Amino acid sequence: GRRYSLDSTKIKGLGWKPEYNFKEALKETVDWYKNNESWWKRLKEKTEEFYKKQYGN
Repeated sequence: GRRYSLDSTKIKGLGWKPEYNFKEALKETVDWYKNNESWWKRLKEKTEEFYKKQYGN
């Protein structure tokens, strides 16, 4: 596959800065999913039920 590199020169020239540090934000996101499993697990199960009804196993 082809790889593309990101050039952020123009957006930085406009004064844009990322609000979050990528590594830290990723860790916080993973921690959130670990700590809120009861919330997302229900959604995942409902989504799986929908796909089974629509498309079979």
